[in-house]
Amino acid sequence: MRYAIGAELRILENYIMSENNKDLKGQWGTHLPILMRLVDLTDGPILEMGTGVWSTPVLDFMCRETKRKLVSYDNDPDWHEHNQRWQSDYHDIKLVEDWDKADIESTTWSIAFIDHKPAKRRKVDMGRIANNALFVVIHDSEPESDKYFKYSWAYKHYKYRYDYTKCRPNTTILSNFTDLSFLDIK
Repeated sequence: MRYAIGAELRILENYIMSENNKDLKGQWGTHLPILMRLVDLTDGPILEMGTGVWSTPVLDFMCRETKRKLVSYDNDPDWHEHNQRWQSDYHDIKLVEDWDKADIESTTWSIAFIDHKPAKRRKVDMGRIANNALFVVIHDSEPESDKYFKYSWAYKHYKYRYDYTKCRPNTTILSNFTDLSFLDIK
């Protein structure tokens, strides 16, 4: 089932960035339009590193009908507990104390969404997943945030890159398998 294409994505982008939506503007959810598009375009398992109030329920909803495999990791016990409601036969919610022990390299993922803490850990996991995910989606990727996240260190592991800048904070999509120019929606 396909959910968000073309005009629907523009409506979501406008809503996220609208002045009437101060709860979201400049905080969370800005990755949703491009993440939802990628979910629509793929059908394999999805990895979520860092659960949230937006990504976890949206990914769960989009995977529910087809029972598409979704694995969500978090290292924060409070976020893990908050998102336990999404645990199901197709969606695993896992608490991890050590990110090095998260089993992310034994599966070939359609999408790996990286938005976990600590911030500087993200670049390590971008490197770990570079050859195990068709699309790697990273949040908070505007250039001025590189001093916190150090994404530029991990970009060298990828052949293709697309920066989604229609919503802030920005989201970047990386791949070693697919030219990402098709994501440039006008």
